[in-house]
Amino acid sequence: MGLCSSKAVDDGPGLGASQKSSAVSEAKENGNKDFRETLRTVVLLVLNRLATALEYEQEGFSELATKLEMKNYMQLCAPQHFEAVIKETWDLDRTPPEKPEVPSDHISFAQNKFIKLLEAAEKADWRDPSISAQELTDRIQEAAKATQKVLRDSAIASDSSDLKIHLFFFAKCLEVVDGDIAAHHELLYSNIDDLTEPK
Repeated sequence: MGLCSSKAVDDGPGLGASQKSSAVSEAKENGNKDFRETLRTVVLLVLNRLATALEYEQEGFSELATKLEMKNYMQLCAPQHFEAVIKETWDLDRTPPEKPEVPSDHISFAQNKFIKLLEAAEKADWRDPSISAQELTDRIQEAAKATQKVLRDSAIASDSSDLKIHLFFFAKCLEVVDGDIAAHHELLYSNIDDLTEPK
């Protein structure tokens, strides 16, 4: 009989029932921590790349924002949805965002301010360290859906095929959080693989 047989584990002098239960709970909690950190990392990365892409084409996106009667080009992705999630999920009181590097009347002020928020969230502690995978997922999925809608609506309103490509692309990227990822962590990792290595 091999060393990994279930009988060897069950009948041997190994862990007692309470120790096994504790080990299982610890493994589950470690799995939840890994999931939460992975979810934070991938969402902040997608948002960072989105904000950066908008800045690269800021003139075209600014014209589109004006057409849609928005205050600035960042509103093409409705950042308020993820801003709310970030502020309620991570302790930014202890790790506040740095001030934007441009003045408030600069074309990139809102974009720069959002980037600083993302950077602070990346380094911040959890506001509630015991937040469940499900609660975190619910918050992020709700924000993602709202953001995707604005991105797609903005893309449809654009007359530029280049701008459409950018907006639709990032709406697609946010699908990385789709599905029952809180209950099935492997689905998140599969979504990430699909995002980084599209078939």
